[in-house]
Amino acid sequence: MDQKKQEILMQTAAVFMRYGMKSVNMDDVARELSISKKTLYKYVKDKNDLVKQCMESFCAMERYECQRCKQDSENAIDELLLITEAAGRHLKNIHPSIHYDLEKYYLEGWKVFKKHKEEFIYGEVLQNLKQGIDEGLYRDNINPEIIAKLYTMKIDVVFDAAIFPPSQYTFYDIHIEMIRYHIRGIASDEGIKYLQKRLN
Repeated sequence: MDQKKQEILMQTAAVFMRYGMKSVNMDDVARELSISKKTLYKYVKDKNDLVKQCMESFCAMERYECQRCKQDSENAIDELLLITEAAGRHLKNIHPSIHYDLEKYYLEGWKVFKKHKEEFIYGEVLQNLKQGIDEGLYRDNINPEIIAKLYTMKIDVVFDAAIFPPSQYTFYDIHIEMIRYHIRGIASDEGIKYLQKRLN
């Protein structure tokens, strides 16, 4: 991808994360990025296209970060903790309406996120579960397919304002609790010991 286009998409994604998607128009994007609308329209057809391409760029970055975390980790628990750390950096600055805006107003962008979640995230969680079982860090009596599906379903719950009102909870705090709950639920005695050692 063209370097300039990549920069525009990543910077725009940051604007959306900060202010939400629906409330930001093309003039706002151009102003925030200090570029002309003409430059913006060189790379995208309209706002729907911009949102879709931003989601594709964001998902590609997440895939890259996951691969990096894998390479830097010693085992399955390490990998989960590193990925949680990386995700936490994004979740600290995310606007409460982002998930709702995407699902309600930007169907093409939502499809990109849904596919990423159902294929890539599910696949990564499944692989992590199988690795953890092989390493003796996760219990060997869990069903990896069911757990991986439950995990991907919980991603939508993290962003559900009806369950977790943004005035009371941050996405970051909910995500951290979800990960702790996930690891504690699947870890063997050996895994719990390792987790405590890592967290200390």
